[in-house]
Amino acid sequence: MQIQLHKLLSLELCYTILRELRWEDGISCPHCSGTSVSKMGKMTATHSASVMCVKLVYSFDDLTSTIFLRSHYPLTTWITALYLMNLNVSNAQIGAELDISPSSASNLCSHIREGVVQKKLLYCLAEKLNLTNVIS
Repeated sequence: MQIQLHKLLSLELCYTILRELRWEDGISCPHCSGTSVSKMGKMTATHSASVMCVKLVYSFDDLTSTIFLRSHYPLTTWITALYLMNLNVSNAQIGAELDISPSSASNLCSHIREGVVQKKLLYCLAEKLNLTNVIS
């Protein structure tokens, strides 16, 4: 019997992890980095509630401007893949663990790597230009 990590993780835990990492300094608009926001509905453990940027009159949620947006994979799959990548597990092994094809696992890991690189470049650029409020 094979134990699959992504089936052990709850969606509640994954959203908690995402929120703690993403909104470490409080919720801010992913476009203008403004902190004047109002919640539109109840933010539950397994659902990403909408938040409205007061300045831009723009609504967003936990997944906006992330690699998880519009994915057909649940957040549990993404978090498990991130964990396994951190352990230097191969794409083929990740595919087996997530019960997806090796090519799908490779695509998933590529999206994760691209997201990490983009965020790292944004941090480096903002740091060099001394634009700490640009990073969200």
